[in-house]
Amino acid sequence: MPTRHAFFLLVLLLGSTFGCATGDERRWQKVGVEYTTAEFNRDVDACTRNKKLDDECMKAKGWVSMSPDRPTQTAPPPPTRGRY
Repeated sequence: MPTRHAFFLLVLLLGSTFGCATGDERRWQKVGVEYTTAEFNRDVDACTRNKKLDDECMKAKGWVSMSPDRPTQTAPPPPTRGRY
């Protein structure tokens, strides 16, 4: 029985670790405007489609992303073969 409990705890720990790492980590704010957490959550709920936050919807509601966008990774060009 102790191994069954240990296995359950391991599965619970791994599930919570990976579940928390998949969220949208961007920060949003309305510049020069006071707002409440409830207002922010309402707009996030309204702008979430298929579990993905729609940036254009948030911008239309006056929100500005405060997190820098990460540039897409591109593969480096292949090395050229030449004489030096």
